[in-house]
Amino acid sequence: SFYQILCYWLNKIDFNILRLANVYGKRQRPDLEGGVIAIFSDLMKKNQAVKFYGDGKQTRDWVHVDDVVRAFILSAESEVSNEIFSIGTGKRKSLKDLYIFFEDNIKEYMKEPIILKQRDGEIKHMSLNYNSAKEKLGWEPRISFEEGLKTLI
Repeated sequence: SFYQILCYWLNKIDFNILRLANVYGKRQRPDLEGGVIAIFSDLMKKNQAVKFYGDGKQTRDWVHVDDVVRAFILSAESEVSNEIFSIGTGKRKSLKDLYIFFEDNIKEYMKEPIILKQRDGEIKHMSLNYNSAKEKLGWEPRISFEEGLKTLI
């Protein structure tokens, strides 16, 4: 892209850009924007009601932080440069999927979710294609959604 050429021309530095899906993992703070996995986990462990904005059918591509770290290491050690890589699982999971997983695995949780109006401008579905990272870096996600979530309980 033009941005890549400009960066290289101005700085004469090789680089790679990693575009990350929704990253989650241990020690993720539930009080920050975009950490719905941490928010749900924290609230449900405290037996507090979870809020759904919309119908809960909106989907995201959640990638475990360990897989993301491995992508950065492979990118830094690679001979490949001046590329943009999408780092995600290529799989969409809904907020309801997330809620049901925690509901089934956090035994003390006994609340129904609070359903609120969908927020304006919210993306309904999102996932990333990691084929380029697989082809050029040898990276692909190793930790499944369910395996990753189990580490948070």
